[in-house]
Amino acid sequence: MEGRRHVNFTTWNQYDADRLADIFDDLYDEIDEGEMPLWFYVPLHPKSKLSETDKNILKDWAVQAAADINLDENAEIGSEIEDEHDD
Repeated sequence: MEGRRHVNFTTWNQYDADRLADIFDDLYDEIDEGEMPLWFYVPLHPKSKLSETDKNILKDWAVQAAADINLDENAEIGSEIEDEHDD
């Protein structure tokens, strides 16, 4: 329920560009910091554990999704991935 309060896909089309930017930024951060999936979900669903490849795919998607809807905040989200790929 907490996730639905934060992001409700039923009302996705009602979010403005700023709200969507926040959602994509939060999604990127949650994945990058290892907070997704939630710690208590993985023991019940072991296949839900994300590999590094899975994480990179999701983070890349968050950046691309932000770009697809022409968000100014995309530059901030994208810069994090660019920094990782430079290593």
